[in-house]
Amino acid sequence: MAELEKTILGYMLVNRFQPEQLGLDKNFFRNQRQRQVFNEIMKGNYQSNLIAENIGGNGAFQYVSNLMLGVEDTKPEDVIRMINEIRTKRLNEEVRKLINAGSQSGHYDDEKIGKIYKQIQDIERGGSKDEECETVEELALLEIPEIDWLIKPIVERFGFTLIGAQKGVGKSLVVTQLGLYAAAGIPTFLSDEIRISKPLNVLLIQQEVSLPGMVDRLYKMRAEKFFDLGGRFRQKTTTGNWWNLTKKEDLQKLRSLIEKYQPDILILDPLYTFYPKELNTAGDISPMMEVLSDLKTNYNLGLIVVHHFSNKEDPDSQRTSVGRFMGHSMIANSADVTVGLDFLHPKYKQQSLPLPYQNYIMVEITTRHGEWPARFALERKLGGLLFESSSIWQDLGRSIVPGQIEDLLEANDGEMMQKEVIQTLISEARPTTLKRAIDEAVKRGVVIKVNLGGKGNPVLLRLAK
Repeated sequence: MAELEKTILGYMLVNRFQPEQLGLDKNFFRNQRQRQVFNEIMKGNYQSNLIAENIGGNGAFQYVSNLMLGVEDTKPEDVIRMINEIRTKRLNEEVRKLINAGSQSGHYDDEKIGKIYKQIQDIERGGSKDEECETVEELALLEIPEIDWLIKPIVERFGFTLIGAQKGVGKSLVVTQLGLYAAAGIPTFLSDEIRISKPLNVLLIQQEVSLPGMVDRLYKMRAEKFFDLGGRFRQKTTTGNWWNLTKKEDLQKLRSLIEKYQPDILILDPLYTFYPKELNTAGDISPMMEVLSDLKTNYNLGLIVVHHFSNKEDPDSQRTSVGRFMGHSMIANSADVTVGLDFLHPKYKQQSLPLPYQNYIMVEITTRHGEWPARFALERKLGGLLFESSSIWQDLGRSIVPGQIEDLLEANDGEMMQKEVIQTLISEARPTTLKRAIDEAVKRGVVIKVNLGGKGNPVLLRLAK
């Protein structure tokens, strides 16, 4: 950090920047000699020889000269980034002190810790100057950089996206599919409103699914759909030896991968394996939140973290997905976007669905931007792993079961053209629902499909004898 502070001082000297232009005051620099140089700048003194004479001491001239070396081409945005990095680290130091005090006293000052995290978030988002703006017209004149969406509106560069569900819903399947779609640059993901701008580099660190399981999963997904990945999707499986990212050596392993592969999107799956400790208080979770903040702030990427919902089942609850994540609320509240996954309401287990109950999930997306939150349904085909948009809500009100297909065929001498079956029942269900019911009847062995060939690929349906 001291080297960053020296670079900032050198930049101010070379470019003759006033401290207020960079939002700095005398408390920013902790090193005595740095503060002496800063005080000279505050007086309007930018002459290195005069500064050295005024601060005195051995090596003063060499010290001031070294500050100015190599900073001529430093960009203003890089200096702002350095300043914010120092401020973030110092705020995290304050959090650590509060945590240590709490561990000794048995009482954590959650309110104070939360305020500090709010300050960190303001820095990460470029600072908050709203208090200086008194009118809408003044706000309209501000030059605010546009959000750099990687996957709009769920993953932004320098953003934190939290994806969660209870065990078995399919959150790891969803994030793996997301990684494949992002690397291939497929324009839409799960919904026409979720857009991928271009092919992206993706790094997935998986600590729950074994390596053989990941190989099998990726093979099956690529068999379902062609993905032109171009080497942009990379994954690391560490199920045999979890990386605890609050340990310096494990965090360095991750940083080395990030620096080597330069991902646009980093996926950590799931959170509890990267920090295998209690998550119930601000003191518990703060060390890991500091790591996540560091990853999304200091690397040019969008961060996705997979996390579990609490084990408590409350399908009738009106809580949004934000309130269902395990552990302290700081986890979900720190996210720029949350994506909650869940099965359909348990009452639908008793209904006849076009696909098995476990093949459907509901998605709830909550963001800090735009018109979202949004909720929609997804489904997986029988034997498949890839999710796609579902018409289940339209289908539920007009369900067709395989037995109805049998009855219709039996009433027509045991066979009918599939097209005629669909036309006969179209007032009761959508064509997609009817085709699924037909496929289910074929799977059960009560109906046989005969492809007749020729124009339009006509299909004859016949009752099995």
